Amino acid sequence: MAILRKTKGHQNILELYALVMPENEGAMPDMLFEYVEHTDGLDLSNPFKPMGIDKLINKTNMFDHLSSIRNFMHQLLSALDKFHSTGAMHRDIKPGNLLLTKDGVLKVLDFDLAEFLDERYDLKFGIATKGYKAPESFLK
Repeated sequence: MAILRKTKGHQNILELYALVMPENEGAMPDMLFEYVEHTDGLDLSNPFKPMGIDKLINKTNMFDHLSSIRNFMHQLLSALDKFHSTGAMHRDIKPGNLLLTKDGVLKVLDFDLAEFLDERYDLKFGIATKGYKAPESFLK
């Protein structure tokens, strides 16, 4: 939660609005995140489930143009720069953890593996989704 507080307000990082504390001691709090309106190509039978970049790549031609790819990479690197400037690493950057708003704004989400980096952290020991290794884990 501390990482999300430090990155609050960055347009390319999904914003946490509130934590709802459970009545049961020791239970995880519920998190209320910003709502990301669907992009074109989304299955409208479930409008509350935004589509990750991984699905958009396969369903649309929006990544056929170099200018689009450059724009999305700029937004992704801006979000990663914000993480790194706070001393944190996301550690699970992959297409399924990137959303695109209907206005073309890329949003980074899924902060379960995010951690602050300190001198005790071994960057070579990377926790990541199978098939992906976070780019920031290659810093050393």
